[in-house]
Amino acid sequence: MKKARKVAMAPERGAVEISIQGVWKEFLMKNGRLSALEDISIDVRKGEFLCVIGPSGCGKSTLLSIIAGLTTPERGRVLIGGKEVKGPGRDRVVMFQESALFPWLTAIQNIEFGLKMKGVREKERKGLALHYLGLVSLERFGNSYIHELSGGMKQRVALARALAMDPEVLLMDEPFAALDALSRDQFHKELQEIWMKTGHTIIFVTHNVSEAVCLGDRVVLFTYRPGKVKEEFCIEYPRPRESRGAPKLDAIESKILRELEVEYARYREEMLHDGRV
Repeated sequence: MKKARKVAMAPERGAVEISIQGVWKEFLMKNGRLSALEDISIDVRKGEFLCVIGPSGCGKSTLLSIIAGLTTPERGRVLIGGKEVKGPGRDRVVMFQESALFPWLTAIQNIEFGLKMKGVREKERKGLALHYLGLVSLERFGNSYIHELSGGMKQRVALARALAMDPEVLLMDEPFAALDALSRDQFHKELQEIWMKTGHTIIFVTHNVSEAVCLGDRVVLFTYRPGKVKEEFCIEYPRPRESRGAPKLDAIESKILRELEVEYARYREEMLHDGRV
């Protein structure tokens, strides 16, 4: 197997906003300690769209949780804007696979909720909520309750809610995994357009190689457990991108898939060894 290596800088954007420095994470299990992450070091520039990909159990979501301040590493640290992450902060917002919306509130009320907690006045937060509803093409559904919305529409509301908080960093943990292929492709286009308008720094975790190549300025590939940085791929291709069909992107996708297959072979071998398959 290729030796894991440190991630190089992304194509030139802003100054380094997120610095992940030698992060290790273990979990205590019934049969001993499980090493999830090992010596992860990544620098993310301001305004960069970074995608993290790897097999199940490689620690992708754990890393996102550490950046969010929801999990503490055993060793190493994360700096955002030069300040060490000690816990959750308003400079970061996490968007999960499930929309986690409040069903008793309308779409616009869900978007307003975080703004209300921040102390934003009613008139201002209403205007912001309407603005971000427009940004995700849901102007007509502001007064709809969550059960009246499709899965894709719920994720649009969740994205609008996250953007309305105006975070420095948007952390996205497989937010489109539950969507059908057509909805996911449409989301890829819309997310790129929104990102180009807002300039947020995004770290996006996914299992989908096509998705990572379509969205990312850079794709970081993790090894199977313990998760280490195996390789990084810079995607220097104009936007907006389609999820499939561009020869240059297809070539990068094929290369990532070959590397990923090596890690999935390790995953399958461990499953067989443990009698889980």
